[in-house]
Amino acid sequence: MASFASQISLLLLFLLFATTLNRVMSCNENDQRLLLIFKQGVVDPGNKLSSWTIEEDCCLWEGVHCDHLTGRVTELSLFNHSLEVRLVYWLGQYEQLQYLDIRGNLFDGVIPSFLGNISSLFYLDLSCNQLSGNLSETLGQLRNLNLLHVGHNSLVGALTEKNFANLSNLISLDLSSTSFEFDIDPKWVPPFQLKALYLGNTSIGHNVSPWLYTQRSLSDLNISALGISNIDADVFWSFISRIGRVDISNNLIGGDNISNVIISANMSYFDASHNSLSGSIFSLLCHQESEKGTNLEVLDLSHNNLSGTLPDCWKNWKKLKYLNLGSNKLTGKVPASLTSLNLYKLDLSDNGFFGKFSLDKLNWTNLEYLLLDRNKFSGSLPIPMAENLGIIKLRTNQFTGNIPTILCELSYLNIIDLAENKLSGSIPHCLRIIEHLPDLPFWAKHLPYIIDQSIAIVHIFTKGSKLAYQVDSFLSFGRGIIDLSANSLLEKFLKNLVSMSKILSLNLSRNYLTGKIPKEIGGMKSLESLDLSYNKLLGEIPSTISNLSFLAYLNLSYNNFTGQIPSGTQIQSFDSWSFLGNPELCGDPLPKKCNKKEETHGSKLAEEDEDDSFLKSLYLGMGVGFAVGFWGVCGICKTNNAIRCNENDRGPLWIFQQGVVDPLNKLSSWTSPEDCCLWSGVLCDINGRVAELDLARHGLQGIDYVDLSNTMISDDISNITLSTIISHFDVSRNSLSGSIFLLLCQLESDKESILSYLDLSHNHLSGAIPDCWVNGKRLEYLNLRGNELEGKVPPSMASLNPWILDLRDNNFFGEFSLDISNWTNLQYLLLEGNEFSGSLPTTMPPRLLVFKLRANQFVGEIPLQLCNLSSLMILDLGDNNPFGSIPHCLYNIMDSTDRLLWAETINIYTKGIELDYADILFLRIIDLSSNNLSGEIPKELLSMSQM
Repeated sequence: MASFASQISLLLLFLLFATTLNRVMSCNENDQRLLLIFKQGVVDPGNKLSSWTIEEDCCLWEGVHCDHLTGRVTELSLFNHSLEVRLVYWLGQYEQLQYLDIRGNLFDGVIPSFLGNISSLFYLDLSCNQLSGNLSETLGQLRNLNLLHVGHNSLVGALTEKNFANLSNLISLDLSSTSFEFDIDPKWVPPFQLKALYLGNTSIGHNVSPWLYTQRSLSDLNISALGISNIDADVFWSFISRIGRVDISNNLIGGDNISNVIISANMSYFDASHNSLSGSIFSLLCHQESEKGTNLEVLDLSHNNLSGTLPDCWKNWKKLKYLNLGSNKLTGKVPASLTSLNLYKLDLSDNGFFGKFSLDKLNWTNLEYLLLDRNKFSGSLPIPMAENLGIIKLRTNQFTGNIPTILCELSYLNIIDLAENKLSGSIPHCLRIIEHLPDLPFWAKHLPYIIDQSIAIVHIFTKGSKLAYQVDSFLSFGRGIIDLSANSLLEKFLKNLVSMSKILSLNLSRNYLTGKIPKEIGGMKSLESLDLSYNKLLGEIPSTISNLSFLAYLNLSYNNFTGQIPSGTQIQSFDSWSFLGNPELCGDPLPKKCNKKEETHGSKLAEEDEDDSFLKSLYLGMGVGFAVGFWGVCGICKTNNAIRCNENDRGPLWIFQQGVVDPLNKLSSWTSPEDCCLWSGVLCDINGRVAELDLARHGLQGIDYVDLSNTMISDDISNITLSTIISHFDVSRNSLSGSIFLLLCQLESDKESILSYLDLSHNHLSGAIPDCWVNGKRLEYLNLRGNELEGKVPPSMASLNPWILDLRDNNFFGEFSLDISNWTNLQYLLLEGNEFSGSLPTTMPPRLLVFKLRANQFVGEIPLQLCNLSSLMILDLGDNNPFGSIPHCLYNIMDSTDRLLWAETINIYTKGIELDYADILFLRIIDLSSNNLSGEIPKELLSMSQM
């Protein structure tokens, strides 16, 4: 009985306690009223505050927590809600507020000074909003504050010691991506010992602030994009080595050997990308003698000047998940010990690695990114059996063989880039990209502390240019990219390739594809970029292509399409170059109009796959120094008056005739009115195509015009001989490889070449530029863009006086020290996408129109000599390391009235992407982005109406 009474007493006591607890847990009425006022004024697109109703106790609302005794609101956690409202005064009335997290919203206005009066506050995160104004000194009085994050806002003003005067308990500080000016005494010793410090993309200056070295408890440090150029190497690297996660990327740390860097056993994240570190990485990677190895999971040394081979000591780095060594000067073969890793991402792109990249022994089951583009890897394609592989980029190598069907077994594959290799055979019929929504990438789940989200950025060639995409923009929508361009693939156009409704970009250009475009192409609703140029596709362009409402880039040029271009606003919005090289194509936007037969019935299609070898061979000519063979074709019938010469063949024959010397007048019958099938030495087949050219014993002498561009030539360029009588030589956009030494240096020393036009761009040429330009003084156009050339620019190039010099997208390095002040004809100087360093060139040719040096490593101030170039129309110094102020006199370049002396298409980074412009006469562009410039923007620049 006593036991039962005792149980009843306990039950009553519990009910009384629960009733009392429920009463004291009730939300403070004033706090609830203020929160409801806040809700009424906020824009809440995600309806995240739907639980905030008067019927519900506010302590139970989404993101609201209360004190269990007083019912006062102590915590507001509203991060990443996309709320849009002004940061309001009533926050100061939450006297017991301890935790305020509103990061990742659209709050605007200034940070209220009264926040400094809430002495109970220990967590304050206002980052990633649209706040402006100064950081109030009252915040420096919050003695209990552990975390202060205000980064990624539009905050300005000077920061002094007073802003941090009493923050003795502060352990995490985020001031990144703000416009604060640091006015702090070099001898200042902070009252705190931080564990996390984020200062990336602020204006601290070129030196490391001395107070930083006083922080001995740091585990996270981000000092990226500060413009740091001066370091005490011993002190700096010793300090860095004690920190667990370090981001020093996008600075000017250079002139220092990477061997000084120490990665300690406790470091898990190290990003030193986009600096000027040099030397071999042997000591950095091989100094770990311990069997336990290191804890490093992320290593990013990309975009530096590292050289030498990849050391064979990766067995102590077994925890490594992310490895990025892209855009350096590393060479050699990939070492065997690299296979002992199990990476999520490997990036070796844009180096000089060669040999086979064998994955036979790999156990990389977690691999999601494989980026090997812009090297010299050879052999068959390396396709790992990694079930999570989402991105594979192997473009611009020397891989051969077929595309393996194993690609079809990778269910997460999202981006396939195999362009600019030597692949042959057919495209696998099963090839597809994913069209379902995948889970988060493995590295994003396993590396949640990532400091710099740039590791989730991938560069893609699409829409005719190289663009940067956030990977989650693909993963979130199940969109993908396929680029198989510039190979030797033989295939009829596959229906399965146009059945992928969510593909973003498809590039099959510069192959040998045949057949018609399937009408199912209209179902590719997400397609933004389509390039099928330079193939052998035929027939009419299907009308369903007009259904591609998101299509922003279209290139169908140089095929055998016939009939009328489909009507529709989307298709007619493209320029005529999208359809050039299709003689039987008509209608807008081409100047050729369609006749009624073409409009009603379409053109008669040539079903046969016509051999255009004749067109290619003609341009080889019969010049001295060229070994040219024309072959006969069995079964050729002599033409009669009923057969008319194909107009595609007449043009090359006419150009050929203009370039040769005909002392015996053997080509007198080669006149415009005469059918070319009746010309001397010309035989046509039954379709009017030139099938045989017999010019033996005609006494022809030489040819000075050679154009073999876009003809899929794959050979060593050393097999080509340039004679002294050739004036125009264009073999661009092929697959030529090897050194250009013999091509350029074989000319007889006592004979000066008449070569005025030389275009070797977009091939696979390698090695250094030879120093033998003294015989090329007539050269007016020199284009070596888009190869794998390297080294320094040789001194003898100063003897030239070209109108255009284009060295873009190679691996040239060192100072550009040529004295080009005597290049009085120079209008285009294009050096972007290399590794040139040193000061910006100061010798300026007077007639310069386009000056593009972006994506190099130039340093120093912008030279005032630029202001003397009254004809300058385009100035692009983006993505370098210059510092100092912007010269006020740059506005002078807008006064140009000169006209172009040379017609040239130029690519410009503008409107957020890289665009091609065919006529720059009225362009006025200045790009000084991604540098370390300081000071105000000159008012004169903002007043230029023609910009």
